[in-house]
Parts: sequence; C-alpha cells; structure tokens
Amino acid sequence: MYPAAIGFCHGYAAGAYQYHQAITLRTYTPDLKIRVINVVDLMKLQPSSEHPHGLSDAAFDVLFTPNKSIIFAFRGYPWLIHRLLYRRTNHANLHVRGYKEEGTTTPFDMVVLNDLDRFHLVEDVIELRAAARCLHGLRQAGDA
Repeated sequence: MYPAAIGFCHGYAAGAYQYHQAITLRTYTPDLKIRVINVVDLMKLQPSSEHPHGLSDAAFDVLFTPNKSIIFAFRGYPWLIHRLLYRRTNHANLHVRGYKEEGTTTPFDMVVLNDLDRFHLVEDVIELRAAARCLHGLRQAGDA
C-alpha cells in the first residue's frame, strides 16, 4: 500500500528531524501512513542513464511513488535536489526544505529559520494532505 506522504532526507541533522517528524505524525495521526527514506548517496536520485549509481525510473517510483507528496529535508540548497530529480515522474509533488540563506549555519538557524525542524516538516505534511484531499473532492464534484 502506498503511503500518504514520503519524507526523505540526507545528512545527520536533517535525518534526525525527519525521523522526529515521522514519530510526531505517527503519535497524533496513527492512520496516516508516511514512509521515511534516508538517502546516503545523492547520485541515487538521478536516473540510471545519467549516473552509474542512479536508480531506474521503475525503482524510483516504487520508493517514492508516482503521485504522493514528497518532502525532502536537506541541509544544502534545495535547488540541487530539484536539479537531480527534475526528470522523475513525481517531480511536481516534490517539496524540498533546505538552506534558504536565512540566518547563519549554526544548528539553530539552520533548522528553525530554514523550516527544517520537525514542527515545520509536520506542518508541511498536514498542508499537503489537506490540499490533496481538497483537490480530490473538487475532481469528484466535477465528475458528478
């Protein structure tokens, strides 16, 4: 069964906050399914035709689904992840949280001012799920 959302991360700090986001969601919304993926090798995100470490499109879609919200906690610049994933099926549902040049690179600034703390990540999932449900309802009303 596909999860409602995918949380994935790269790096220790971002991974810790993504993990705590999942715990918070599972505590307060146990019926919400979320998959957490820790990416160790960023080159896995590229297609196998672009890099020898890359995943095939089919393997990528099995992990990240072709149509669910994806939230990536990254301690670098978000544009890098968008460039690595722009050819993937579900790129339109990709939301990267990373360094926005807000504050300094101290742990506090990096996390809170750049929306990487677990509360911002939980808020992202809730907002994206609400938007998906609203869109689904509008589509059903249009079919009626």
